This record gives sequence, structure tokens and C-alpha cells, in this order.
Amino acid sequence: MRTPQFTPMEMKDRPCPWCVNIPAAYAQGGRRERKFFNTKREALDYAKDEKIRVEREGRDATATLSVSQRDAAAAAFRLLGDQPPQRLLEIVEEWSRLRKVAAASAPLREVFDRYEARGRKVRARSGAVLWVPFRPSYLQQFKYAKRHAEPLADLMLSDITAAQIETQLAGCSPAYAIANLRSLRAVFEYGIAEGLAAKNPITKKMIEGKGAVAGADDDAETPILTIDETRQLLVAAAEAAPYFIPYIALSLFAGIRPDLTNGELIKMDWSMIRMDEKMVIIPAKVSKTRAQRIVHMEQNLVDWLRYYLAKHGKAEGQIIPLEGRINRMRILRKAAGIEWKQDVARHSFGSYFMSHFENLSRCMENMGHQGSTMLFKHYKTAVPKTEAAKYWQITPEALGLT
Repeated sequence: MRTPQFTPMEMKDRPCPWCVNIPAAYAQGGRRERKFFNTKREALDYAKDEKIRVEREGRDATATLSVSQRDAAAAAFRLLGDQPPQRLLEIVEEWSRLRKVAAASAPLREVFDRYEARGRKVRARSGAVLWVPFRPSYLQQFKYAKRHAEPLADLMLSDITAAQIETQLAGCSPAYAIANLRSLRAVFEYGIAEGLAAKNPITKKMIEGKGAVAGADDDAETPILTIDETRQLLVAAAEAAPYFIPYIALSLFAGIRPDLTNGELIKMDWSMIRMDEKMVIIPAKVSKTRAQRIVHMEQNLVDWLRYYLAKHGKAEGQIIPLEGRINRMRILRKAAGIEWKQDVARHSFGSYFMSHFENLSRCMENMGHQGSTMLFKHYKTAVPKTEAAKYWQITPEALGLT
């Protein structure tokens, strides 16, 4: 390549009329430069110095390059097109960084374990940063995410793509997918901070997209259990899993949050149930809203709890057996022959309660809602009054259970 002459040009309309153009290919910053001088002599001296610099740098840069290296560099510059030469260096530096991260990466399984062992960061009153164990509720969801990502566990963290994660979430409900994505995103952020991955494949937009899917059916009717399905579920529990009767009855007839991973019912014990006063006291430490509330029990709920206590248990300890509860509940629903949707028991309570009792404030109090907007948004399924009356008449005696 011929070395440019950098010939000075006179521009009479400028305070410093003599200009030397440095093309982008030869400028140190990778972009075209223009230098202005008061006299032609100053411009000529600068042009001479630049010519010497370019010739020297050209010799130094190419002296140690093989023919194939020079050809590859020329091909790379052709691919860059109109981009400044500095761009090639930026691309190579980024490639080198990614290569180093890939070499230092670890399998997803190992990163999960390291993240869990590290815990969460808190700041003490003194200002010191402390690392403490994760809360049990967070660890529970974290373990579900870890289990769901098992097919990817042996892949290097830096190699896992968004498409692979999406494949693992195929068929999951939007709420379940969002929970898993949030846990996985936290693991990747930890990995990036530790130099085990270059970027997080789980973006906020990806999570928000799942939320949009979850909200797409807001105008549709909220799924609830029919009268027959409610009866089938309770009969199946009485015959095959009696230890689930309190959990099912309290979710169906009191509307207490039933989520088996972090719901209110799995945190409750029998000391919170006042049978003689027909009320359930949900303390702030159990309530999702972190505010204590009182749930007034209907007579059929009292009947179900008394039936359970008379036949199978004592009013002490946890409301529901925690060990293996998710698999046991799955087996029970299958035995009952019903299709189970997220929070369907709580939805059933809200819909049947509003139709039968027509008491908005009491329904809001029982369910722990701060306002009516949430109630009408999620529990608005129209239920005929005759059907609602049947719902509140479902008792052990009515089902022939003695």
C-alpha cells in the first residue's frame, strides 16, 4: 500500500488556514482527523512527521506477520467495509474476552451450588456487608428451578442460550415459568460477577413476555371447580389422603392462599384455628400481605375440620404434612379425576362466596385483599345462586362420610 503524502491544503476562510488531512486508515484514533496550522511551514513539518510515523508503524506491524496473517487481516478489513480500522481491534478484544470467560466457566450444576452456598448480601447497621443464608421460601423456589433446569446441569454456564432455557420451560404455566426465570437469572448474574459467563441469556424483556402471556386471559372467566369436582376432590381425600382434608377444606371454604411452595396454608399450624369461635387467625408472619387478618369460617368448613379431627388427627402441629406434599397432592388430584388450575380452590371460594353471600367487604377480609379491584379481576366468574347454595352445603354428612 502506497504511503500517503499528507499534502497541506490552504483554506483561506479559517483563522488557521493551513490544513493536513489524516485519513481514518492512518489516524491513531481510527477516525479521520484534520489538523490546522497558522503557516504552511508548520503544516509541512507536521505532514513530514506523520508520513514517517505511518511508514515506521507499517514496517513494525507487518514485519513479523506471515503471508497468511497479512491475507487474513486484509480479508477482515474488507468485511469491515466503511467501519474505522479501530473497530477490528475492538472485535478481536471482545472475542479474546469471551474466550477467557469460556475457559474459566463452570457447569450450571456447580454454579447453582456455589450460589446457594454464598447466600444473600445484607448491610449491617455499621455499614459492613454481610453474607447470610437465603430465606427458606426463596430456597424452596430455587430448588424447583434447579430441578427444572436439570437437563442443562452439565452444560457450561457460558454456553447456555436463551433458546435452550425456553425449551425447558415449554408447557409450564406462565407463573411457574416466571418464577423459574427469576431464579435462573439470579444464578447467571452471580456467574457474571464471578467471571463464569459473559452475559445473561435471561433478559428482563424475556420475563416480562411471560407476564404478558399470563395477563392475556384477564378478560376470560377465572377457572373454578364445579360442584361435582369439589365433591370428588373431598371424597378422594377422605378415602386416600385424609391428612389433606384440612388443607383442601381451608382453601375451598376459607380462601386461604394454598400455594404448596410458599402459600399461607403450608406455614399455618392448628393454634391459628379457633374452632369454638369459628375463625382462623392468620398472623402477619404467615400472611402474604404481612398484615394479620381474621377469616370467619362457614359452617361446612367447621364440619370438615371436626370430621378430620374426629377420624384422623389432633389439633396440633402443622395444618398439612410438609414432606412430599406436592407429589402427594398431584396423586390426589389424579385420583379425583379433576383438571387442576393455578389457585383454582381459592378462585372457587371467591366466586361461590360472592354469589351466595353477596358480602364484598367480608370476602375481601377473608381473602386478604386491600381493595376490590383484585377481587373483581380474578374472582369474577358468574355462578348461579342455586349452584352457589350447593357449594356451601358440601359437608362430610352430605357426601355420606361418617
